[in-house]
Amino acid sequence: MLRSLVGSEMCIRDRVKAEDYYYNDVLDRNGSMSDGLGDPRYLIVLSMMFIWVLVFLSIHKGVKSVGLVVMITMPLPFLLLVILFFRAVTLSNAGEGIEFFLKPDFTKYNNADFLVNGATQIFFSTGIGQGILIAFASFNPKTNQVRNAFTTALINSATSILCGFVVFGVLGYMAGKMGVDVDQVLTHGSFGLAFIVFPAALELMPASNFFAVLFFLMLLNLGIDSCFAFVESFCTVVHDQWPLGSLKTLSAMCSTVCMLLGLMYCTQGGYYLMDLVDHYLSNYCMVFLTGAECVVVAWLGDIQGYAQDIRDFGGDRMARFWVVCIKWITPLTCVSILMYTICKDFADDGCEGYPAGAQVFGWLMFLGFVSVVVLGALFPQAFPAVPEGEDHDGQQLQAELDGAFEAPLPPSPGLPPKIDEGLDEVAVKQELESS
Repeated sequence: MLRSLVGSEMCIRDRVKAEDYYYNDVLDRNGSMSDGLGDPRYLIVLSMMFIWVLVFLSIHKGVKSVGLVVMITMPLPFLLLVILFFRAVTLSNAGEGIEFFLKPDFTKYNNADFLVNGATQIFFSTGIGQGILIAFASFNPKTNQVRNAFTTALINSATSILCGFVVFGVLGYMAGKMGVDVDQVLTHGSFGLAFIVFPAALELMPASNFFAVLFFLMLLNLGIDSCFAFVESFCTVVHDQWPLGSLKTLSAMCSTVCMLLGLMYCTQGGYYLMDLVDHYLSNYCMVFLTGAECVVVAWLGDIQGYAQDIRDFGGDRMARFWVVCIKWITPLTCVSILMYTICKDFADDGCEGYPAGAQVFGWLMFLGFVSVVVLGALFPQAFPAVPEGEDHDGQQLQAELDGAFEAPLPPSPGLPPKIDEGLDEVAVKQELESS
């Protein structure tokens, strides 16, 4: 009994120490958003600059350099995750955390918050509504796009479930050390889970330094992957639409602008600003853009022609269920999430009780996304379609490969002219022998 009390006290002390280090030493966080942004944290600024250099090096050659980087950064987090999975499920009291994960108490969910949070998490983890999947898929050769989309969604959900086993296995272990229920460990949201709860739990494990390095290396890889995916998709669209300069210059400009915008998150008040932006981007902007995409394709465009294009591109006939999803289910789901989030925010005096000025900033950011979609619909001539044959490198390369053996050979110096006029192989050999 005494040993259990001592262990619980040490666990609580380690968690308090991790919390104090994260908020006070690393972030030097202000007391509230009302205190303003404050001073920049120079170590965080230098770290962010280093990350953006890595991002630029990953995308400066377009899909060619991205493909090389992904060969390392994509499998590595899965390998690290599998290692952490086997460590988590073998911890003492991990079963309690995993049971909490697999058997949630639905009596505690008396509103739709958990449904909305789950839906927005899927929006964020799959990257829908952000242009990433569309931009990267445009580099694919002719293949079954419906199968690719379905496979992507399945892999995403399977990875999320695997992460759930890792997270809740560690939380169960920590809850056992503290002598509390698992839900009492979760008190800091997503930021606190990654930078407070997990580090405190890792410190209690055998070989804690090794697993701490694995965990933060995994976070670093996932962060870089997400970052250059955003930037590469944006650069792909801009370069396809207005190919005025080199892709390397565009990548450098985009990386520099993003780095400068990121400076505001490296301040003493950046934590609150990040939380605010995350709320409006996840719950408003991505949901709206996804619904708008479906409306444009299904109602303003030709959904049947779209289905035929998918079939012509090398896939099977798109099932009627997917057409129903694009026309009805997905737009109605997005509208429902938006209406619920808006009503909840007004009832709760905005996001997390932040000041009115912060709420106005969030709404202006959301309305900015809406205005881009509306202007694009009202003035489509401002966004002309990419002329055929001037598409990005991936499709240009595919077109070149498709027509490589169909185009006539250019005249060859040193050979009689009539050889280049379509003579068969025997005639060519005879002509060469006679010459």
